[in-house]
Amino acid sequence: MKKSTIISLLFVLLFIGKSMVSTAQNNPAPDQAQTTPCGDANMDGNVNVLDIITMVNHIMGSNPTPFSFAAADVNVSGSVDVLDIISVINMIMQVPGLACPCSPIVIDNDGNNYGTIKIGEQCWMKENLKTTKYRDGTNIEYPGSNNTAWENNTTGAYAWYNNDIAWKDLYGALYNGHAVFNANGLCPTGWHVPTTPEWAQLTNFAGGESVAGGKLKSTRTAPTAHPRWDSPNVGATDQYGFAALPGGYRTYTGTFVYMGDDADWWTATLQYGWAAHIIEISSDWVDVFPNISALEDGLSVRCMRDYAGQVTAPEVITTPATNVSSFSTTVGGNVISDGGAQITDRGIYWGTDANPRLSGGYLSLGNGTGAFLGSLSGLASNTIYYFIATATNIAGTAYGETRSFTTLSSTFTCSTSTIEDIDGNTYNTVLIGTQCWMKENLKTTRYHNGPSIAYPGSDNTA
Repeated sequence: MKKSTIISLLFVLLFIGKSMVSTAQNNPAPDQAQTTPCGDANMDGNVNVLDIITMVNHIMGSNPTPFSFAAADVNVSGSVDVLDIISVINMIMQVPGLACPCSPIVIDNDGNNYGTIKIGEQCWMKENLKTTKYRDGTNIEYPGSNNTAWENNTTGAYAWYNNDIAWKDLYGALYNGHAVFNANGLCPTGWHVPTTPEWAQLTNFAGGESVAGGKLKSTRTAPTAHPRWDSPNVGATDQYGFAALPGGYRTYTGTFVYMGDDADWWTATLQYGWAAHIIEISSDWVDVFPNISALEDGLSVRCMRDYAGQVTAPEVITTPATNVSSFSTTVGGNVISDGGAQITDRGIYWGTDANPRLSGGYLSLGNGTGAFLGSLSGLASNTIYYFIATATNIAGTAYGETRSFTTLSSTFTCSTSTIEDIDGNTYNTVLIGTQCWMKENLKTTRYHNGPSIAYPGSDNTA
C-alpha cells in the first residue's frame, strides 16, 4: 500500500475521533490466548488495510463479520479505538522502535514488568529476565554464595551478580543452563528462550555478526551510573531499542566476572548434552559472537515472543529397556511430535550416572519421527544403568523421562567365556596362573562409558 493512502486514511480516522471506542463487554477478554495474529481484525491471515477498514466499521457500530476483538485491541487497553488503528498502520509501514503489538508489557510470575520491542518480524523483551520462578510457579533454586551447590546443581538455578540482589533490576538474573532446559519453562507464558537460529535471525536483521553487536548495545557508557557498559563501548547505537546491557557471567565454580564488559545470553539450542549455544557481545567490539558454554555456568536470558506457526522442540518418550543380559541390552524411544520441523537427530544418552546427559555416552539412532531402538553392549554385569531418549529439530532438543535397567549377574568363566567391548568386538580369554587375560590386543574405538576415543589419523600434530 502507498504511504499517501495510509496517511490519508489516518486523517480520516483522526477525524472520527479518539472518543469513539468499542469496549470489550461482550467480546473476549483482551488477555486471553491469542489465536489470530495481532492486528488481523478480519481474521484473513494478513494484516493490511482491510483490517483497518474492519476496525473502523466495528468502532462505528457496523458489526463486521468475521471480527477478532483480541486481534484488533493491539494496545491491550480493553477497547478498540483510533490508537489501535494507528498501531496497525505502524505495523503495516514497519515503523521501527515500537513495542510489540498486543504485547507492550510482559509480566512474569514474580510480578516483574518488562517492556517489549519489535525488531523485524520478532518480538523481544527489552531487558534481561529476572524471575525467581518457572512458568508454572515452581521456585527456581537459589544457591546464593554456596559455590558447591551452584556447581553441582543439575535441575536449574539462578544467581544475582556477586550474590547481591541490588543488581536485579539493573541487569537481571544469571541462570545456569539447566534452568533454561527445565521442563517447567523459564520465560512467561507466550514467550520462550530463543534458539540459535532465532538469535541468528535477529543478528542478520541487524546487518550480520560483524556489526550487529554495536546496533544492539545500549549507548549507556561509564562513567554513567549503572546499568551501563564499561568504556569504550565500541560502536554502540542501540538502533532498534534492544538495549543490550553487560550483566556479566557466573562460572561453574561460582566466580562472578565481566559485568560491564560482556553481555552473555543462553540460547535454547543444546550442544553435546553438557553445554548449549550462547550469544556474546563485548564492550570492545561491534560484533556478535556465537559460542558455547557448559550448563553449569550462569548467563543472562532474553525472552522472545511465541508466534503463529512457530516451530517448537519435539516431543519424545523413553521406552523401557528390553533383552537385558549381563553385558548388553536394547534401549529406545519414540518421537511422537516433530514440533513442526524435521527431526535432525535422535538417540539415547546412557550411563551409570543418574543424569547420563552430563557424564554418560550418547548413541545416535538416526532421524525422523516414530519409534527407534538401539543396542548397548560392553556393559558391566550386575550394574544399574540410566538412559534418556532425545530428539532434536531446529527449535532445540527435547528429552524423554529417565529410565533405568540393571544388568544380570555374570556367569563368566575364564578360558571358556568370551568378553565383548563397547564396539561389539568379541575376545577369547585365557587363564594364566590366577590371572585372566584377553587372548588378543584391544581394538575398541570407544571408552567403556560410551564416548569416542580421539582418532588423529595422519595428523601428527594432533
